[in-house]
Amino acid sequence: MTRMIGRQTVFGLAGAAAVAGLLGVFFSASGGNSLDLALRRALYLGTPTLEVRSPLDAQLYAPGGVPVLVAYVDAQRIAPGTLRCLLNGRDVTHQLTLGSNGAAGRVYPAREGRNSLRVEVYAQGLWTSRYFEDSIEIDFRVRTAQRLDRS
Repeated sequence: MTRMIGRQTVFGLAGAAAVAGLLGVFFSASGGNSLDLALRRALYLGTPTLEVRSPLDAQLYAPGGVPVLVAYVDAQRIAPGTLRCLLNGRDVTHQLTLGSNGAAGRVYPAREGRNSLRVEVYAQGLWTSRYFEDSIEIDFRVRTAQRLDRS
């Protein structure tokens, strides 16, 4: 009986190693599509470390500054001082107040129409002590300002 259990264990470990090897080949050979990136992120980083509470995805905001509220879901894994916030590709991190559990503030200038906010941070992986980039991208809209005719 112990000989049978020993063989099952050996074949089980060999099968797990083969699956892990195939996943590694798949990840290294694929071109980097979004599903591949999501799988890598989930495998190395685990659960998301960031949560953007404002602005909300597909929300309509008034002209002017846009309120930003970012919370760290797992603050122990976040590398201090690595938060970066981009509004339409422009770094606006200096407009936020950074804390140990997230960041808050208003960012300017949001343009009329579609806008994109990207929040990036480096977080420690679940299985290793290496740090990986975690990011969230939010698309929101700013309505056009009313033009009053004073004639």
